[in-house]
Amino acid sequence: MNEEELKLLNKLDDLPNKLNLEIRGLILAEVMLRKENQELKKQQKEFIKWLENESKELIRDAGYHQRICLEILDKYKEIIGGDSK
Repeated sequence: MNEEELKLLNKLDDLPNKLNLEIRGLILAEVMLRKENQELKKQQKEFIKWLENESKELIRDAGYHQRICLEILDKYKEIIGGDSK
């Protein structure tokens, strides 16, 4: 076996270790993204619940509260990428 072949074999031996580290990094990144996504969904659900509760107040003071809620809802839709109207 010549020197070039030995270098190639050494590289091949080292490859599983490098791949293993990369796979672990990808798994960790996925776990972190899933956790962040769950937190964002929780925040969105809480905000929607707040808006729904706030909308019940519209009956008492329709004009002012409705305008405020619609502005907030439009901004929220803008932030998360929904249609603003």
